[in-house]
Order: sequence, then structure tokens, then C-alpha cells
Amino acid sequence: MLNFKPRMTPAELAELTGYKAQTINRWVVDQKWQTVPLKGVKGGKAHLIIIDERVREYVSGTVKMQGRTQDYHVAEPTQPYGDDAAVLENQLRQVAQAMTVQERQKLSALILREGISGLLNRLGIKDE
Repeated sequence: MLNFKPRMTPAELAELTGYKAQTINRWVVDQKWQTVPLKGVKGGKAHLIIIDERVREYVSGTVKMQGRTQDYHVAEPTQPYGDDAAVLENQLRQVAQAMTVQERQKLSALILREGISGLLNRLGIKDE
């Protein structure tokens, strides 16, 4: 599910959707979306798009967004082939996010105290 803020710049909406900011600006004009000026930006043309139901509906109906929603229906998560480091980093990140604050602090202290070699020894996976 896309995480829309109540007001977004064309660049933010472009990053969220995968389109270029120029395309988003074209949609603003073509679809007559509501905008408010963004103060403090040189040139005076910067604006925030008010994200209402019309904007959400239009964006979710675009080709790139239709492709993204189809990816959500895949039976298994996709893993990049041949990139073991990325897979391991993702797994470590998931483990760290699942830990409590105290558990993360204790793990951090253990790594600082023992180092990577000591941690691997404790886990029984150290290559001699």
C-alpha cells in the first residue's frame, strides 16, 4: 500500500510512484489537482499537491502502479540471485528490527566487547 501524506511535492510523489517529477507536474495541470504554493523556493513556481481521493485514484490507476499491485500477489518474496550479501543484510536488518531495545543494546555491547571473531565463536560458526 502506498503511503501518501496529506500534501506532497511533485518530487516526493514521483519518488513514491516511480514517475518523473515533470510527469507529475503535467498531471497536476491536466487533471486540475489542487495545489498550494511552497514558500521560500526561488522562482515562485514550487507547489505542494493536496492528496485527495481523486489524486489517489488517478495515481493508483497508472500503468506503473498497476504493475506494483500485481507484485503484492506473488506467492513467495523475490530474492536477487547471486547476491548473498544483500540477502544476509536484509535478514540481519529484519532480526534487528524484531529485537527489543534492550536486546539490541546487549547485542551491540557484545559486538563491541568481543568483536566479530568473538561473536562468530560464540555462535559456533567461526572458520579456523
